Amino acid sequence: FLACVVSCSQAYVNVAAPLLTTMARIPVEHPLALAVAVTSIKTGGADFLAQRIAQAGNGGAIDTRRLGTFALYGAVYLGWWQHFLFSKVYTKIFPMASVFAGKTLKEKLVDGVGASAVLKQVFCEASLHYPLMYVPAFYVLQELASGKFKFSHLAGKLRENWRDDLILA
Repeated sequence: FLACVVSCSQAYVNVAAPLLTTMARIPVEHPLALAVAVTSIKTGGADFLAQRIAQAGNGGAIDTRRLGTFALYGAVYLGWWQHFLFSKVYTKIFPMASVFAGKTLKEKLVDGVGASAVLKQVFCEASLHYPLMYVPAFYVLQELASGKFKFSHLAGKLRENWRDDLILA
């Protein structure tokens, strides 16, 4: 038993520790690549599961066009664009929000300037980005996934659903 423990310990030191150290550097050294990869896999995976569950009794095949569209949306909009928006744009417009986020709870309770910056950023996100960019981008995604993109159909769906989508959010 002791020999096994020693052997496992050596394996950890020789293999796992360097691998974990390398993995820990990825978010710091390659944040955009990580954001794009994670959101693409997450969004494509979510669509894969949704299709599997929806077709559980039907035995239907996975719609690869739809899956690819969702994965691309995850990579481009959720990964690249939102990384740029939250890491570059919002940090320039609301620099104190990032400072506030890094504080302890005790420090946050007395930082009115930082709390105000966070509230302004949330307001900007909820009143500008979400309704004017995210919702329309999602409807573009739906049209692309259908394989029958028509601007008139897209505009009609946006007009019909935009208000309800914003209320639900």
